[in-house]
Amino acid sequence: MIYFLLFYNSLNIDFKNSYEFYNNLVNYVSRNGNVLNSLNTERINFLGVYDVIKDIENFNNIEKLITKEDKIFLFTLGGDGTLFNSLSLIKKKFNSDLSIFVFPINFGSKGFYCFYNKKLINDIPNFLELIIDDYKQSKFLKGFFLKLVLKDKIEYFIGDIVIKNKISHKPTKIKYYINNCINYIEELADGLLIFSKFGSTGYFLSLYGIFIDLDIDDLIGITFIAPHSIKYKPQIFKNKEIYIENIDKNELIIIKDGLILNDFIHYQEKIKVELDNSFFYLMGKTNIFDKWYKTFYI
Repeated sequence: MIYFLLFYNSLNIDFKNSYEFYNNLVNYVSRNGNVLNSLNTERINFLGVYDVIKDIENFNNIEKLITKEDKIFLFTLGGDGTLFNSLSLIKKKFNSDLSIFVFPINFGSKGFYCFYNKKLINDIPNFLELIIDDYKQSKFLKGFFLKLVLKDKIEYFIGDIVIKNKISHKPTKIKYYINNCINYIEELADGLLIFSKFGSTGYFLSLYGIFIDLDIDDLIGITFIAPHSIKYKPQIFKNKEIYIENIDKNELIIIKDGLILNDFIHYQEKIKVELDNSFFYLMGKTNIFDKWYKTFYI
């Protein structure tokens, strides 16, 4: 069975337009059996429309409906932040391996990973024809979830997390080490950035950092932000556990894919970041290098 689910960002598009698109999608699919045949499924269920800014509790226990054999077709209206946070919310809610195919429609300022034009929401037949074709031809980027462990709490993210001083514009002392290694790296810096291949585009744009090939699945990058030492260099690791410790007397905040978490990292407290073993499929893959070039150089 396939489930259709829509997330939108109310900062980019209002509920009225989001719901109208979703309602038109539901009506068209319900009236056209060819959609079921094309997707090779006997039934499509519709899970509703949600604002990604609101709390995950709005899901109303839908996790009880879905099994590992089912597929989720996730539609997002917004930019990359909406895309990333929608995926993280679903992963946190279900906390299991699901087949998630995401079709991101670009309503953001850049939307580097949102491959579908926003004009398509007014042309449901062509939109469905396009996504079905992409699905059947496996036109996707395979992405992975990153897992953040703080005490007994788990959060998931896609692009990056930033760790910085709770006191704005004040540098902080942080150290990190890899896989329980006795050697560690310690710096006074404006913060610490941990990023995936999806977060490397933002890192490149804001800090002129490393751009990771999007066809590589299991790399994690880490760098201090504006370190006070000229010796430090960014690092890329393949499928490693990264431990970060606060060695500053001030509390540290965590910004996950652009959203500030309510939890702080206290003095001498540690967090762990690692790859999760579950994937999602980012549909509508285009020529990534061309889009990268046009985004950052033109």
